[in-house]
Amino acid sequence: MTKIRRTALIVLAPLTVGGALAAPAIAEAQTTPTTVSIQAEQGGFFGYVQSSKQSCELNRTVKLHQHNGGLIGSDLAQPNGPDSMWQIKTDRSGHFYAHVQAKGLCAAATSRLVRSFQWIVGLSTRAVR
Repeated sequence: MTKIRRTALIVLAPLTVGGALAAPAIAEAQTTPTTVSIQAEQGGFFGYVQSSKQSCELNRTVKLHQHNGGLIGSDLAQPNGPDSMWQIKTDRSGHFYAHVQAKGLCAAATSRLVRSFQWIVGLSTRAVR
């Protein structure tokens, strides 16, 4: 190996390793923020997936979870005005939240926790924020 090649290898090797280590940080910094909202309604919940990129809203799987109770159901967010809407029916009472997983360069998001309970099962739902 010539002196020039050896010098080039010594100088370029750390740059290659440093670039490989920086790649995940660069990709993470380029993720598009996403939010998911939740509201109680009679017979279930609905909300919106919002993002500055429409591709981060459309057809995102929204999962409805009962706090300390597991998965209730899921729905695909569909276009509805400027955002994409989801809706899941349930007659359960308790504290609930919605979640969307990261998808490509679209960030994951979790809604606030909302409380819903049935006054008389099947007749009305009241949401407390």
